[in-house]
Amino acid sequence: MKAVAFCPAHITGFFEIKDQALDPLRMGSRGAGICMDRGVVTQVETREEGPKGIDVWINGVQAPSATVSNEVAKKLLALSGRSLGLTIQHLVSVPIGSGFGTSGGAAVGIALAGSAALGLNLSTLEAYQIAHVVEVELRTGLGTVAGEYSGGLEVRAKEGAPGYGEIFQVPLQGGYSVVALHNGPLLTSQFLSDPAYRNKINSIGCEFSSKMIKNPSLETFLRLAHEFSASIRLGSPALMKAMRVAEEQGYLFGMAMFGQTVFTIVKSEEALEVAKVIRDDAGNDGKIIVSPVDSLGGRLLSPFEELLPPWIKAAQ
Repeated sequence: MKAVAFCPAHITGFFEIKDQALDPLRMGSRGAGICMDRGVVTQVETREEGPKGIDVWINGVQAPSATVSNEVAKKLLALSGRSLGLTIQHLVSVPIGSGFGTSGGAAVGIALAGSAALGLNLSTLEAYQIAHVVEVELRTGLGTVAGEYSGGLEVRAKEGAPGYGEIFQVPLQGGYSVVALHNGPLLTSQFLSDPAYRNKINSIGCEFSSKMIKNPSLETFLRLAHEFSASIRLGSPALMKAMRVAEEQGYLFGMAMFGQTVFTIVKSEEALEVAKVIRDDAGNDGKIIVSPVDSLGGRLLSPFEELLPPWIKAAQ
């Protein structure tokens, strides 16, 4: 049996660490982020014959060290009570380890597609909870899975996995796209475990999260994400320059948590012009990513090709 799922990329603009609970389902973060219609497509296929075990492939390359993927798969196999093999293939259309929520996307994809392939009949909520627990336990993310459950411009008003925390989507009227400039990765676990960064993040993130909950809008999100980035100052000099140049042109960029990536959200018809500003006018040779906002969140994919996002069709 095999099944396929899609999980949108997710960028966190600002957040507050809330991981003191004993139950990982009640750990997470408060904050806000945005989902893109690029992300992670995951196929899970069971193997009745041949060697048992879990084989993970990322963009056509075998990835035995993909810890998040392996841990989610192990939990699903334990639930199934069966002795068989799993082949997991991820197609990732955004940079890995760079603030696009790819580890969370992989976890969600395996939980959804793996449940279907193994005949577990988990609810969507149960699958997301498994993905959230693995992310929290491995320190690869706190609120990403909840954001990917919501889709769109999301606000995490209370920490926790889907079904435990509180999350809502801010409506965006008309077509909007994310414009991002990527210059390299950052290790999420490093910042979630470093006491100095934790204190710095929480001292600002608590205030900003409360402001977003009180006045949830795209304008509030972009302003707070921009201010959060300026306060945390994790970006390279090149990225900080790009943000300043964009601000001079009237566009507020924030930094993706965590990655050497800056981003904004604009009307789709403005996206290419904004991309030109952030790359050419700022003199930055990083990778530009433009993607419409995804408002649906992670889900199992229909076999009908017309329902697939355009970038998936192009990859086939």
